Amino acid sequence: MLGTFAELVRGDGGGPVTDVGCGLGNVAAHLHSLGLDVRSMDLSAEMVAVATRSHPACGSTRVR
Repeated sequence: MLGTFAELVRGDGGGPVTDVGCGLGNVAAHLHSLGLDVRSMDLSAEMVAVATRSHPACGSTRVR
């Protein structure tokens, strides 16, 4: 399903896309591995910290 989403985004100019409620950042990391320009955000500072450590290329941000 995410592969199809990535194909559609690339076909429409390539993004960027945002993973809202990113949690651990795994979906954002997968989309990034498929070639998308991904940013992620979450309400939880702890989840953003984990996502940033685990997947630094995805640029996680805390939303207040």
